Amino acid sequence: MINFGLIMPLSTVYVDTNPYYEIMIVFSIGILIAAFYALYNKAVLGKFVRALINAEAESESSAKTLDEIGYGLNKLITQSLRTNITFKRYIKKSNNMYYISAEDKEMMAKRFDNKNTDARAIFLTIVLLVVTLLFLWFVIPSLLNYVYDTFS
Repeated sequence: MINFGLIMPLSTVYVDTNPYYEIMIVFSIGILIAAFYALYNKAVLGKFVRALINAEAESESSAKTLDEIGYGLNKLITQSLRTNITFKRYIKKSNNMYYISAEDKEMMAKRFDNKNTDARAIFLTIVLLVVTLLFLWFVIPSLLNYVYDTFS
């Protein structure tokens, strides 16, 4: 096995690991990544979309530069404008000015609304994840052992 320093299989970190526990850890990490990505989408990208909508940039004639709406130096937004598929499809660019067409405005407003996505939602997700993980880690194996012992 190739050793990459700190990156090693969980079975070498924890002595008595079971694939069941490794799967739980991987799923938990995936849920945390998804929660933070949702927060990033709604908070960072959504704030930009809402600023563009509030600036009433609906056509080439009313398009705004990033500086005009306060995002001139924001590298996350400029990167997203280049790579994010949703941004590339619905946020139009004309001479370094951006706008959302009137027909796409409502869809983008709904997609990037700020409802139910804030630090409290992430905290609640983490708490529920920890409670679920503890339940799966301690209770389910005991129940399965009890059932196995009972019927064998």
